[in-house]
Order: sequence, then structure tokens, then C-alpha cells
Amino acid sequence: MFRLWALLMGLMIAAPALADQRVALVIGNDAYSSVPVLQKAAADARTMAASLSKLGFDVDSGVNVSRTETNRKLQNFLNRIEPGDVALLYFAGHGVEIAGANYLLPIDIPEATPGNEEFLKSEAISLNAVLDGLRERKARVNILVIDACRDNPFAIKTGRSVGGAGGLALVVPPQGTFVMYSAGAGEAALDRMSDADPEPNSVFTRTFVPLLAQRGSNLPELVGETRRRVHELAASTGHSQTPAYYDEVLGDFSFGEESGPQSAAASSVPTPTPQPMPKAAVAPPAQSEPKLARLPDPIPAETARPRSARENCSRSGNATFCVSSALPPAHGNSYGARNLLDANDNTAWVEGNSGQGAGDFVVVEFDAPRMVRGLTLWNGYAKNPDIFGKNSRLKDVEFKFSTGDSLQATLTDQTGEQRINLNRSVKTKWVQLIIRSVYPGWKFSDTALNARGRAIAFVRAPFLTLLLSALVPIPASAAEMPKGFVYLSDIDPSIEQDMRYVGADNFTGRPVPGYDAPECVLVRQAAEALKAVQADLKAKRLSLKVYDCYRPARAVAAFVAWSRTPDDPDSKAVHYPTLAKTELFPQGYIAAVSGHSRGATMDLTLVPLDAGSVQPATGGNALGPCTAPVAMREADTSIDMGTGFDCFDVKANTAVSGLSMAQKQNREMLLDAMARRGFKNYEKEWWHFTLENEPYPDTVFDFPILPR
Repeated sequence: MFRLWALLMGLMIAAPALADQRVALVIGNDAYSSVPVLQKAAADARTMAASLSKLGFDVDSGVNVSRTETNRKLQNFLNRIEPGDVALLYFAGHGVEIAGANYLLPIDIPEATPGNEEFLKSEAISLNAVLDGLRERKARVNILVIDACRDNPFAIKTGRSVGGAGGLALVVPPQGTFVMYSAGAGEAALDRMSDADPEPNSVFTRTFVPLLAQRGSNLPELVGETRRRVHELAASTGHSQTPAYYDEVLGDFSFGEESGPQSAAASSVPTPTPQPMPKAAVAPPAQSEPKLARLPDPIPAETARPRSARENCSRSGNATFCVSSALPPAHGNSYGARNLLDANDNTAWVEGNSGQGAGDFVVVEFDAPRMVRGLTLWNGYAKNPDIFGKNSRLKDVEFKFSTGDSLQATLTDQTGEQRINLNRSVKTKWVQLIIRSVYPGWKFSDTALNARGRAIAFVRAPFLTLLLSALVPIPASAAEMPKGFVYLSDIDPSIEQDMRYVGADNFTGRPVPGYDAPECVLVRQAAEALKAVQADLKAKRLSLKVYDCYRPARAVAAFVAWSRTPDDPDSKAVHYPTLAKTELFPQGYIAAVSGHSRGATMDLTLVPLDAGSVQPATGGNALGPCTAPVAMREADTSIDMGTGFDCFDVKANTAVSGLSMAQKQNREMLLDAMARRGFKNYEKEWWHFTLENEPYPDTVFDFPILPR
């Protein structure tokens, strides 16, 4: 036995000699000719290239590179990649999102003029094309680091809207690929802290590079620490910037590990000595891989969620968030469950029982069981360091699941993201977090949890992120629809389609990414069920009309980004006349993850048979609010349902009181027709229905809706 063990050890030690090659392409562009110049991108590229070389990468680099030279370097980069290699692309410079797709800009990108958006796309570098090229090379790990999330350069230069307002769009990488943005979807990255900033590198690169050589830190850990530090640096200037990442890598990868034939030589080269990585971004070592425990057999049946006599609840998307108690409102501030959903650092849930919170809990209940594979928390009331210290913070916590599984963990006493991975996935109807002990506040005994609402790498229920394996978007960079999806018009062409998100006639006031054709796409089961509903309605001389069907995940990300922008007075006047934009998430009218992205949810109404189409609304102040009498609302062929479509108001709630008799009967007629064929309604929106036996209840899709 000893000889066999020694042989195995020898094989494991020898393995690095057979390790994969590391190849990299690094580009940094400052000297743009037709868009604003940058100050740090070229220096960022030089810094990154030097660091990667010391880590064993075979690096090709360039600064202030033209389109032709960029394409040449990209092709050479792809040609150097062999199956099993590690390939890394770093780009610093301008990038822009156009119609949901991301483009990197060479220095000779032409100036934006009216009508030349397609030409600009052809002169830029498509990030999707780069991802497709990498997928074909079959590297073991592909890593893209994109510091190109700056303000839209075309908007700055021309004063017109070519591309998004700022930042890059959500990306769904192919398997084996890790994509990191220097800022989240819809955010803009800082090139410098101020005009007098003496640092040679951007806020992102000056943070990221020193952490690269940290041995033992895998990609998610490295990125988690980078995100925390960048967020704090940017916040010190009043700016919001938190890097995003999209992880489809199987297994672990560390920049600090030895790899490739250059490893021995690289190890003799002095490398930067980063500061030890604090554990604010992860659970403490003893809890880094907590194990799920199961209650004694027999496993109990799915039980109702835990409740409290003093509970306070709020709803977001397809989940309800309840807290066992809440501090009463004071001085204009509230402290209930709603603060867990508002994406606001300045608010928090504060428990309201005597003592320091031990025994208080938060429970998240899903409309249907979901697969959970981890949890992420933001501890404390992080409004500012003083308030963080005054209030108690969580220390020891217990998680319970409706399946009977449980988990115990210890949190660190610091602000920042703390992630707990489960050793196996759990399909659960609810998750409960119970406070077992706290880090005492120096002034108040109340315990606080802060809200952080970024739906980037994971689906985030702001203070508590449930890492849902059900909600990891499938790789869908290809244009074709997945098997099982159909165009509704192929199943029943008699159903009217008024697809609002293809154009500007919607609450965002612009076409939504992913909607490239005015087509309703659904899973076949939902389309066939709608066909049956349509047949039932013909006897009443009525027809269905759909406003929205399958919704790509990138469109949902665009809604999230829209929610962070200032109010558009025209859109507010029509679509959410009585609410602030910041209320739309807490009130459940917009969700960070949409059931539409599963392919079995649709928005629709009833129209008289042969009603025909109407001219689309022109927009502007001539439109009355969606809650106004039908004669004052946007033109629509729908029978009167009491409000217009996409009306974020209590009057859109399906069973709201105060409707006229005709409006109430019209809603009931739609509900009955849909329920008879297996659809359930979302109670806050009379138009919103989901097939109860949907085929993909645990999968989010992100393929675009394309013309046939």
C-alpha cells in the first residue's frame, strides 16, 4: 500500500510539467480620433501585459490600435490557442452597447452621424464574434477582462443616442468562459478618480492587477475581492461602480498557480506582492464550505414557511420576503422587509424585538420550488461606517430549507459580499435565515441587514442572494431558438400580436435589447394552450392579443439598468403616474429575474374579433395616464380592462376594487378563459399569465428574438 501511495503522489507532483499553455492578447486604446480620448487605457494595457507575462502567459499586446490591426491581432491570438489552453483577452478603452450587443472600439472608429449605426457596428469589434471564435478553439479556460464600460462615447461626442446611455449589456458566455466587466451592466467605469488623479491606471486595473498573483484564490474569490475594493474606491468619489462577472468555467482556475512551460522561468521573476486578501468577500475559512445537514428521517413533507406574529412582508418578482419583526418607523425612516428589496445602501431591515436579535429571522418564499446552490449576504447597516458600527451585525446564522435541510455558518464582521456555497443543490419552496448570535453594536442593540441590489453574476434578492442553479442562463450566443420553442404565429396565426418591446412604445421609451423582431416566441406547450384559448373565445366573437411573450435575459437586465436612471417625465406620466421609479421593484412590477425568460409566460388581453390594428401611439404629453378612462389612454384595440398594458399601479391589480361592472366582467372573462386551459394569473397585473405546467420552470434563456 505504501508503494502505491508513493506512486500516486509522484504522479500528482509531476502533473504540472504537462500543464496547458497560457496565451493572452492585451489591448489598450487612449488616442481616439472621433470620440473622447482617454487617459489611462494604454497604461492599463502595459501594466496588465507585464503582470500576465510574470504569471506565465505568452502575451501579445498593443496600444492605440486601429481596426485593421485589432482584427489582425485577434486572428493571431485565436490561431495561437490550442485545445486545453488557457486564453485571456484584456481590452481597455471605449466600448458601447448597441441594440443589446456589445462592441469594442478601435481608435479609428468613425464619428456617429444620424443613420450610420449599422456602419458603426461594422467598424467596431463585436464582442459576440470574439466569444464565438474562442468557443471554436476549445481552450480549457477562456478569460475576457473588459475595462470598456465607460460612458457612451457617441453620446458625449455628438449629443445623440447611438447605443446605450452608458456601460455594457449583460453577456451570456459559452461554456468554459469567464467574462469580467470593470463595471456592472448599465454602469459606467471610472477612468480616473479625479482630474488630478496621479495614479497611472484606472480604478479597476489598479485594483485588479495586484490581486492576480494571489496564490490559492480562484476566479470567483479574486473577482469578489476586486468588486469589493472597486466599489469602495468609486463610492469614495460618489460614483457607483461594481465590476460584474459571468462565469461558465467548469472547475477551478487561479492566476497564481504554476502552469505551462514558462512557469519555472516566471517563478524566478519578482512579482508584485499584493496585500493579503481580507475575508470580507467570503465566509471565514472554517465556514468556506459549510455542509448541509438533513433532519432525522423520515424527511418531512414540504411544509408552510415559518411565520411570526409580528412579521412584516414585501414582494419582489416571483418571491415574498418576510421578516419576523421590524423596528417601528422613526424620523421618517422605515425598517421593514421592503428595505431588503430597494437596492439602496442607505436603508436596511432592522429587527424590532428586545435584545440583540437572536432568534429573529428572514424567510424568502418562492411561488414555486427553486433550485438553490448557494447564498450571498451583505452584513450590517452599511449606510456609513459610523452607522455600521452603532448597530449589531450578524455573526452566527442558520439557514433552513423547506426540504428539511439546514446549514450553519459564521459571518465576518465587515461590510462587503459574503458568499456561502452549498455542497449540493437544494430544490426548495422557501429559505429561512435565523440569527443565532451577533457582533454587538457600540450604541444600539438592534441588528441590521443592508440591501444591495445588483442582479449581475447571480440573481440577487438584495440583502440575500440565492445562487439559483435554476437561474444560471444557458449559453445562448447562437442565433437559433432552442429546441422546444416556437413562433406563436406558426401555431395560431389568428392570435393578434402587438409586441411592445420591439419599438419605443413601452415604459422604457426605447427598443429593448433582444427584441429584434415583432414576434411572439413561446415554448410549444404554451403556444398550443393559447391556441386552445383562442378557439374557446371565437364563440364569444373575441380574440387574444399578446403584448409580450418570451423575454431574453438581456432584456431583463436592460429593465434593471433602466430602473437606476432618472425618471423620464413622459414615461412616468403614462406608465407609473402614482409611483416613483424606485418603488417599481419593491412593489413587484419589475423583477430582476422574469418568468417571461422561461418561455411560458405572456402578457395579453382580449380584443373584438376582426378588430384590426391601430396606429401606434406617438408618445409625448398627449397620452393620458394608463389609469385614465379608456378614451384618454393610449390607442389600443383591447376591450376595457380598467387600465392600459404595463400600468404600474394598484389599479392594474387583477382583483382591485373600484372597477366598473363592465371592466370587472372583462377581467373575469379573460381569467376564466386562461384558467380553463391551464394558465395562472399574476395578481398584480391583469394581463400577466404563466402556463402552470411549464416545461422549463428552473431555466432562464437569453437567445434573441430574430426575424424568421
